[in-house]
Amino acid sequence: MASSNEVFINPVGLDSDTSAFDSTTSGISNIKANGVLEVKKKTILDSMDTMIFIIETFNQCVEEYVALSNKDVEEIKSMKEQWVMTDTKIASDIEGK
Repeated sequence: MASSNEVFINPVGLDSDTSAFDSTTSGISNIKANGVLEVKKKTILDSMDTMIFIIETFNQCVEEYVALSNKDVEEIKSMKEQWVMTDTKIASDIEGK
């Protein structure tokens, strides 16, 4: 069993897993509740202020999640690039000996 400070990366499925994660992030980024905000123009209920605050907070959470997820995808791609470069260097060093 690996310790909590070790990460296992399956090289065979990394690209497909990254693409799948990226596509779900794109789907989540399309979630909007802005239509409900139009109700505010037609009513003066105090509860609408609370609902609007919740919707705006939700939209902000979605935007932050998407930004973080996009950053994760870029980090995964960078890790893979470093991984390939390290493997190439190790292979060259082994062949040179």
